[in-house]
Amino acid sequence: MSFKEFEEHKHFRFNEFDEARKYIEDMTIDIGKTLEAIDYMVSRKEYYFLLKNLVEQFFESGGNSQLFDYFFSKLSECPKRSIDLELYIKILDSPNEILKKSFVSYLKSCVDKLYPMLLQMLKDTDSSKRELAVCVLKHLPEEFIKYEIIAAAKTEKEAKVIKEVIEYLSIYADKDNEECLKQLRKNFPQFKNKIDQILEEL
Repeated sequence: MSFKEFEEHKHFRFNEFDEARKYIEDMTIDIGKTLEAIDYMVSRKEYYFLLKNLVEQFFESGGNSQLFDYFFSKLSECPKRSIDLELYIKILDSPNEILKKSFVSYLKSCVDKLYPMLLQMLKDTDSSKRELAVCVLKHLPEEFIKYEIIAAAKTEKEAKVIKEVIEYLSIYADKDNEECLKQLRKNFPQFKNKIDQILEEL
């Protein structure tokens, strides 16, 4: 059944959370009922429950573009909490290319709402939030974002955050970032080999 056919013929059979949850906790039982269960959960704003189950079931493999595209098309609200972003990072790290492709398309539709939150996280006192921000920003390329990340890197003390910054720069660095990379190499010698490789490729 196509999305259009499903939308035209769907009727909500679920009145209770527990009725719908079985089709979310196992999305392979019945695709039609799973799509209805997704709608039900979205109407209750159960975004974390949906994402958690999606990751648990399809992180490694499985699923199909029909299910994933429908799933993400229904997530009208972009993430607002770091706990949601942690699941987003997990999906971006997934070896399941079908899942990741559908997710990245959804993520790009959220950029206007994501950027302000992520830039705020870059300045958070919690280093885990700064690390998380850089992880997500790797997938949302914009020149002004690189400026913000480099500015944050100049005062960053945590190696785990700098590791993500270096991963970011391995993708987006250019000649203008050479001095920044050399300073990072000096301040964080444990990343010397990776930084030398980036410098060689500029």
